[in-house]
Amino acid sequence: MEASTKRKSQLGPEDETLVIFNNDLPDSDNWAAALVQALNASRTNTRVVFILESRQVSLASYMTAKDQRALLKVIQKSSGKCIFDARKVMLNGFSGDYHGHTRDWDLELLSDEERNLLRKVERPAYDPKPDAILHAELVTLDFASYLVKHSFGRSYKGTGEICRSNIEILIDSDSLPKIKNPVNLNAHHRDEIFGRNHPELQSFEKAATMEGEERKEAFRNYYRESIHRKTKELGDSVKVLVKGSMKGSAEDSAKHSAIPIGHLDRTNLYERIEAAKSVHWFGGCSLTLLQDVHRAGLAAKLNCCVQAVSARLIDMYEESKLMNDEGTFDLSDNLFPEQFNICLNRDAADYVFEHHADFADFLVVPTNSAQAVQYSMRGILNLDEKDLGQRILGFNFYKDPIEIRRQPVILREEYNDKRVVMPDLTALLGMVAPSSLGGEARNVKVKRSKNKEEPLLFELSDSTLDMRVYHLEKRSEPFDIAPLVDRWVSMAQSAQIHATD
Repeated sequence: MEASTKRKSQLGPEDETLVIFNNDLPDSDNWAAALVQALNASRTNTRVVFILESRQVSLASYMTAKDQRALLKVIQKSSGKCIFDARKVMLNGFSGDYHGHTRDWDLELLSDEERNLLRKVERPAYDPKPDAILHAELVTLDFASYLVKHSFGRSYKGTGEICRSNIEILIDSDSLPKIKNPVNLNAHHRDEIFGRNHPELQSFEKAATMEGEERKEAFRNYYRESIHRKTKELGDSVKVLVKGSMKGSAEDSAKHSAIPIGHLDRTNLYERIEAAKSVHWFGGCSLTLLQDVHRAGLAAKLNCCVQAVSARLIDMYEESKLMNDEGTFDLSDNLFPEQFNICLNRDAADYVFEHHADFADFLVVPTNSAQAVQYSMRGILNLDEKDLGQRILGFNFYKDPIEIRRQPVILREEYNDKRVVMPDLTALLGMVAPSSLGGEARNVKVKRSKNKEEPLLFELSDSTLDMRVYHLEKRSEPFDIAPLVDRWVSMAQSAQIHATD
C-alpha cells in the first residue's frame, strides 16, 4: 500500500468542519473511540480524517497469553514483587542481559526453563522502518473493514445506511524516527491477529515455530498475505491512493462511497487545516504530529483534546496523601515512567504543553480521569459484539488472541454484566459530549526537570492562563454508551431524510 495523498485528494471544501483523529489503534479503547467518533461525525456532517501513527515493531517477537502468565509468575517468584509491579517489569523490559538488572532478585529459585523464559524481559531491537509500515498498513485495512461493517452498516427503519464519504484514513510514518516505543516488544499486544482468517492464523503459528532470519521473513510474508487478502476483500469499499500512479482522488472515492486510504502528506494536511472552516483534533498517541502542525503556524485553527497527562488532580486537603517528599505527584501507579503517550515522544509533549495557549482551545484528559469511568459491557456490545468484543477480551481480559479467533465466546452470556475501562473513549467524550460524563475543567502547571530522564510533572494551579485539564471523579456506576450513540445515529438518519425531501 505504498500511497500518498496529493492536494486534490486531501483538500475538501473551504467551509468544511474537519475532525482529525490521531491515534495508533493498538487497543480496544482506541477502536471503540474511533467508532464513536465516526458515528458522531455522521450526526454533525463533519469530515473525519483518521491518522494512524506508526510505531516501532518486532514482527517476530511473540508470547502467548499462557507464556505471559508464566513469565509474570517467574518475575514474582524471583523478585518478590506484587502482580502489578511484575507486569510493569514485563511491559517495560530491560535493555541487554537481564542479569545486570536483577542483582537483588533470587534467581537461584528458578529452574533452567524458568530462567530461559525470563529472557523475555530483555527488550528486542526495533525492526527496520518498512516492517513498522507493513504493520501499520495491515492495521489500517483492518480498521477500514471495521468502519465499513460497524459504522456505515448501521441503519434504522425507514432510512438508508450512513454515508461513508465523510471518512478518510491516513498513515503517518514520518513521525516514526521521532518516536520511542516504551513497550517491551516481546510482551506487545498482537492487535493484528483479531482481523485474521483461519489460513492466516496458520501462517502466523507456523512462523512462530521458526528461528532467526527464516522466522522474520515468514512473519513478513504473513503480513503481506494478510494485506493482499484484506485489500481484495474490501474491494470497492476503499480506494487506495498510490504514490506516482493515483488510482483515484478522495472526491472520486466519495462519489463511489469508498473510503480513501493512503499515507499522510504533511504539506497537504496543513493546507487542509488552513482551508477548513473549523478543526477539532483528538489525540490518543504521541504529540509528534501536533507539534509539527504548531510549527507550521496552524495552532490557532485547532480545538484540541489530547489524552496525555499522568497527574492525579486532587483537592488541596488530600494533597499530602499523594505527594512525595519533594512536593510532586506520585507516579508509582503508572505502568511506564510517564503516561504512555508522553513516553512515545517526550520532547513533542513538552513542546506542545509549553505552547498550549497558542491553540484555539487546548484540553488535556489526564490518565486518572480517563480511567475514572467504567463502561457496561452491555452497552459496549451494543456498539459491536463481534470485532470490538474480541479486542476487549484480548486487551481488557488478557485472553489469548489466537484462542479468541479460534474459539469464539458468546460475549453476552459470559461478559454482559462486566465493566471495562476505556481511556481513549472517555477522553473522546470529553471533547464531543463533555456533559454526558459530568466532568469539570481545572488548570495545571507543568513542572520540568533539567534531567530529561525525570518525568514531566503536573500541579494544580489557580491561574486560568495555565493548561486546562478535564477532571472526572471516579464513578461508582457503569456508564452505558449505547443510548448516546443511538441518539446520534437517529439524528444523522433524520437529517439525511430531510435533506432528500
